[in-house]
Amino acid sequence: MHPHEVISEAWRNLWTGVSRPLALAVAFAVGIGGLVAFDARAIVDANAFLVRWRDSGASVIVLDAPGAVDGAACEALQQVNGIVAAGAGRIASTEQLPLPALPLGAPAYVEVTPGFARLIATSASGARTAHAATADSLARGGLLLSDALAEAVDRKPGTRLATDLGDAQVAGAYATPDDGRSTRLGYAALAQVPAQGLFDFCWADVSPPDPFLPNLLYSVVSPTQTEAEPKIGQLNATLGSRLRAHALYDQRAIRFMPIVVAIVAWMLGFISARLRRLEFASALHAGVTHGALSLQLTVETGVWAVCGVLLASPWVWFAAHAGNPLPATPILPLAVAGLVTGVAGAIVGTLTSLAITREENLFRYFKNR
Repeated sequence: MHPHEVISEAWRNLWTGVSRPLALAVAFAVGIGGLVAFDARAIVDANAFLVRWRDSGASVIVLDAPGAVDGAACEALQQVNGIVAAGAGRIASTEQLPLPALPLGAPAYVEVTPGFARLIATSASGARTAHAATADSLARGGLLLSDALAEAVDRKPGTRLATDLGDAQVAGAYATPDDGRSTRLGYAALAQVPAQGLFDFCWADVSPPDPFLPNLLYSVVSPTQTEAEPKIGQLNATLGSRLRAHALYDQRAIRFMPIVVAIVAWMLGFISARLRRLEFASALHAGVTHGALSLQLTVETGVWAVCGVLLASPWVWFAAHAGNPLPATPILPLAVAGLVTGVAGAIVGTLTSLAITREENLFRYFKNR
């Protein structure tokens, strides 16, 4: 048979429903699309945990060494690849910022380096807060208030706050959610000062997590100034002390999705062709070659499989985007690869079924129809 005639026959089978294109397209969309969407959701869940872990402040490493932290060295840590932000702080000599009577009393008064102000206002915020500090307001300097203090005095970035020591400009507020993080700065006013001299603590936001980078914080301690052993911990350890980011993705339940998709698609294609074995055996008996039938079946299978891809695409796209706190761009190539694997698997399955169909079994197929 001429290829044109074979393709015409394939289209007639599709148009008249002989090859069951609608049912098979729906089955492909549900089976293959469902597997791909399930894998996409597993990746989204991993992304959500990664962001929750980071926003909780778990990625922030805290070094305590009262009066022995070199402020400039701590600020310089943010130049290290893998450390997003770093900065130092120290309890001011006055210990509290004298303000007019407040419901919660006078807040703690802490001097911090600019890097620390950026870190606590952005990297370790964990949640948005009213009157949140912005990059511009932090650059202008001024007091950075905890959200509880900012709410009590009702001050926005750029406004001024009257204290017993004089008026001070407000850079904004930082969030202190009740998620298990240290409450040391839960009710405080942070004054930005140059990164010169010695401080009490150094914070560094390590992202992505690296088990070796936290040890760099020991390098900011002045050995001649400390009497007690410096202590390193997490700002928030409620979600675990270690985050194995790669394991979240590599150990997901359906990490072998392409293999599973290929097997399921192969079975779908095999069954779809096996149900037509009488038709194919009759065609072989009439003189149609295996090559012509293979081309016909490839066209038919390709059409209903691609239609299945089109049906599955909307919910696969939705699965990759809904509730995803990170860009879905890395998920889409995996989804496309899964769907393409499904199309290929379905075609191979139908051709496998055709290959084991024998003309000499025509009478048996007829009896078992």
